Amino acid sequence: MLKRFFIALSLTNLCFYNVIFSFFYKSFFYVRYLPTANSYLALIINELVIASLLLIIWESITRLKIQFIIKAAKIIFVLLVLTVIYDTARDFSRINFKVFKYCLLMLTIVLLSFKKLTKATVLFVLLSAPYIGIIFFQSLTGIMTNWDKVNRTQPVQTLFKTNNSTPRLLWLVFDDMDFRIAFNEQASYLKFPTFDRFRKQAIFAENAFPPSNKTALSLTSLIDGKLISKVSAIENDKNDKLKITYQETGETIDWGSQPNIFSKARSLGFNTALIGEYLPYSRLIGKDLSYCDWSSFYPDYVSPIDSLSTNIGSQLTFTFAGPAKNYIQRKNAFSKVLENSLNLVTNPSYNLIMVHFPIPHDPHFYKTSWWEKSAKSYLNSLALADQTLKQLWKAMDGQNLWNNTTVIITSDHWFRERKKYFSFR
Repeated sequence: MLKRFFIALSLTNLCFYNVIFSFFYKSFFYVRYLPTANSYLALIINELVIASLLLIIWESITRLKIQFIIKAAKIIFVLLVLTVIYDTARDFSRINFKVFKYCLLMLTIVLLSFKKLTKATVLFVLLSAPYIGIIFFQSLTGIMTNWDKVNRTQPVQTLFKTNNSTPRLLWLVFDDMDFRIAFNEQASYLKFPTFDRFRKQAIFAENAFPPSNKTALSLTSLIDGKLISKVSAIENDKNDKLKITYQETGETIDWGSQPNIFSKARSLGFNTALIGEYLPYSRLIGKDLSYCDWSSFYPDYVSPIDSLSTNIGSQLTFTFAGPAKNYIQRKNAFSKVLENSLNLVTNPSYNLIMVHFPIPHDPHFYKTSWWEKSAKSYLNSLALADQTLKQLWKAMDGQNLWNNTTVIITSDHWFRERKKYFSFR
């Protein structure tokens, strides 16, 4: 019984590798909500409860002595471990995933042909058992050191008094939106009515190019108004930093230490706001903004509502989502960004608003299955971007703010996998 429990607990520990990796072995720079005492305690409880349930199921199947059910359980067990190994390898950038994938497949076939696959899987899980002690010790340490700590708060600046004559600008950045696909190479059956309507009323730049093909380089360049050739994230317990290097001068500084579009606007008495995804804007340039919020690109294993129950729920949701975890995170992040955007664009107190939308960048979730990555899924995300602009337009028009606002629409970079999914180059 004890051996079986350790096998069940070790298997559970492997299944929670994403949470473990996020809490103990990954930089917190791009993490929105930092681990708390409740989140560490939730990990211990989740592992013990899930392991106990697995043991109960195992004992029940064994006592039934129905060979068909026993064989099915063994197959599920092997597939679960292989899935964990597969997903773990895919998350490590230093591993050549294509080579690893074929090696894993060949090893599985060899073990299967010798009828040793189940035994080899059990042995692998048992050899991983000592890792349980390491994780539980780290979790207990996290509970004790974070018991009285709270997540980093968002900077809040005092709003300036404004009136109807104060200039207003809305800057929408759609991540990964490709000019050629959305406009130049648009097929007759592709309809983006809101973008087309906006295009007819706006100055349309056909020869504008993004600063870079990477989000971090492009957004920092756009906000600073200078081309940036290099960015480097530096994690610090007290103050995270993003080192940037200006292309023209070669000077390397902390991003936010020099004037940018938001700080200059505030110096003129304008209220500024930024909502985005991926970059921790509030930690880096929050001091230059009247309002700032952002969503993580990676799954939120720590709940924004820091209670034991919500942390248990967050960890279970993303763990059992498996390969679909990033799909769920992107969908949640978009909903949050859109909701906040609608509140901001209809508030006349804000004069300069930038919204960095996480669409049409993959994972594509709109009218698309989590496993699908194709030309169609990208076009679905473009359609969602079009509908998003429609919602913002309608909301602002309802408050008589659209015609009094200068609206800029751009992208941080082109669709980097365009050649893979579309025939034109």
